[in-house]
Amino acid sequence: MKKNISREEAKKSLVYDPYFEKGHYGSKIFQTIIALLGWCGVIIPFLWIIFPFVFPNRARFDHIIIYREKNLHFYFFSFFFLYLLFSYLFCILS
Repeated sequence: MKKNISREEAKKSLVYDPYFEKGHYGSKIFQTIIALLGWCGVIIPFLWIIFPFVFPNRARFDHIIIYREKNLHFYFFSFFFLYLLFSYLFCILS
């Protein structure tokens, strides 16, 4: 049988984050900016690799050269993320 606990006891055992409370606007703005910068750090390298494949004429104009290493990275990331997608779907469906 599960033990019923009060809201105060649950609050003590759980993680407390003032981000989701009313107020704390300075903290919310700072954490949001840091999160967006972090996501830019994740997305920009992928865009840098994909850009010459999607816009080859523009890449030549901007003097972005497709090296063999970029092809290797592009194919690796493509297969890696497809593998993750299929394994995730397999876990959900089984």
